Amino acid sequence: MKQSTLVISFIVGLVALFAWTLKLQAQSSYFTSNCSGCHGGVTATCNGCHAHGTHSGSAKSDLNVAGATDKTSYAPGETVSVTISGGYRSGWVRAILYDQNMTELARSTGPNKMGGGSGFPITLTAAAPATSGTYTWNVAWYGNKYDSGGALFGSRWSADAGNSNHGQEIVTLTPFTVSAAAAPSIGINPTALDFGTVTVGSNVTMTTQVQNKGTATLNVTGITPCSGTSSEFTWSPSSAFTVAPGGNVVLSVDFKPVDTLTHSGCLQIASNDTATPSIPLNLTAAATATTSTPPPTDGASLYTQYCAGCHHTLATSNVWGASAAKIQSAISGVGQMQSLSTLSSSQIQAIAAALSSTTTPPPPQTGVDLNITGFSATRSVSVGSMVNFRLRVTNPSSVSGTAEATLVGRSDGTQLYSKTMSVTASPGSDSQSFTFPAYKATTPGVITWTVTINDMVPDKATATTTVYKGRVPQREERDD
Repeated sequence: MKQSTLVISFIVGLVALFAWTLKLQAQSSYFTSNCSGCHGGVTATCNGCHAHGTHSGSAKSDLNVAGATDKTSYAPGETVSVTISGGYRSGWVRAILYDQNMTELARSTGPNKMGGGSGFPITLTAAAPATSGTYTWNVAWYGNKYDSGGALFGSRWSADAGNSNHGQEIVTLTPFTVSAAAAPSIGINPTALDFGTVTVGSNVTMTTQVQNKGTATLNVTGITPCSGTSSEFTWSPSSAFTVAPGGNVVLSVDFKPVDTLTHSGCLQIASNDTATPSIPLNLTAAATATTSTPPPTDGASLYTQYCAGCHHTLATSNVWGASAAKIQSAISGVGQMQSLSTLSSSQIQAIAAALSSTTTPPPPQTGVDLNITGFSATRSVSVGSMVNFRLRVTNPSSVSGTAEATLVGRSDGTQLYSKTMSVTASPGSDSQSFTFPAYKATTPGVITWTVTINDMVPDKATATTTVYKGRVPQREERDD
């Protein structure tokens, strides 16, 4: 029994060896008789003909030529590797790699370009396109169409008009993308600052935008003056900063001259932009000496500017004959006259001279004329707190009487408060005090209060209140 099994196994082996030998003879015979005339000196191949090199089996009812890229995304110019496979037999083949426009990029041809090279799978390479985008390349099997009588040919089969009985099966690869590496790109706008002519000792500020036109964060690593640039130019920010892609940062430059020279120079802005590692901001400026204008000493004009609003015209002034000392004392002691503290002694002398320049005093007043000597409002409050007011008036005229005083409060152009009351003061008496109804603050902001006495010569005074949303800062916790 054991001997019979050995005999049978031997016979089966002989049959298999015989069949394999016939297959080799068939392959060799077909290649020798049909292909060797052009492909001399190379080994025979089965996959070099359409019957074996493009189908998955002997039924020849499908196409299995395919290609695959090694990645789905590449940088511009990066190597793209494409592995091409197909067929169900063995032997060398011509494999071709095409781009999206069917321009040949690479092929497998063997050492003498007539075969004898690699068999499937075959890897071909080419550089990725230089421009960002999505690309669809193609691969092809090229060879003899031996099985054209009954096998499946693909929709992109392309016969070779210059080589009878030959052609190529073309298939499309899965699309891949090309993306440029993210990088910053610096720009400045404007690229130069001209400060014009600036008075010595004063300061002028100009700005430019440091822009990032790239796709990665821009790191500004330093800003330094160019050689010869005056130290009278300063800038902010002066330390390193970053700019997001598509964003900008304002760079402020100040010019504060200390001499009357003309200056020009630049700032070098260094960054991680490899294409433009340093970009200049050009600067130009000139300086002129300080010119002082002497204060006016025309007493009549000064009186009209500073005094007539409360004391009538010069011809009808109710402070006729006031001396310079009396005017100075009033400026120092009367709250409403503190705004006149900028007047120089020579200007006060000029006003006093104007008040005594007429040979006779102005005629007596025929109507009541009350003067405001003080007006105040609570300076700082929280929302919900009360604002209190105090008005002080005198009657420098010789006529007793009563006048109406109106108080109006406004914030951002909106009237919040309006009250009117009567005020009375005897001629020559001390200041009389009056209070308006308190106001309850409802909205954060600054309220400007204006009080007007509507008499023969109306007087006005103002005060402000700051309303805080929360608690009043400690430094503000007091009333005027």
